[in-house]
Amino acid sequence: MDDKDTNTDKSALEALDRFLEELRREFASNPAFAHRAVRALGANVVFDAGQAADLLNPVELVDSQSEEDARRTLQALSVPDLKKVAKSSRLATPTDLSRKSKDDIVALILKRAKLRLESRRSGA
Repeated sequence: MDDKDTNTDKSALEALDRFLEELRREFASNPAFAHRAVRALGANVVFDAGQAADLLNPVELVDSQSEEDARRTLQALSVPDLKKVAKSSRLATPTDLSRKSKDDIVALILKRAKLRLESRRSGA
């Protein structure tokens, strides 16, 4: 190996280091992107409490976890966050959620997420 190869290798490694640093910055500034990337790697995603309602997709949750695990994940959220998840994923309207307990909201989200998943799988 001559000096030219060593310099090329060093330049390639420096370029990769710069690229990976930029990628780390993007992950830090864009949690939704980081979440999708980690999911694509097949890793189990643990949500930061402040970001869970923005990042959680109940249909994907039901598709990728057992019902017990999905229920546990949803139960960890606050009632306002559950309502936000239900509304943002279009699984419930404010009227649907009115005067419901936390357990009722979790059950509603799980039921409707399963129905949506079944609908997608049947091609409807």
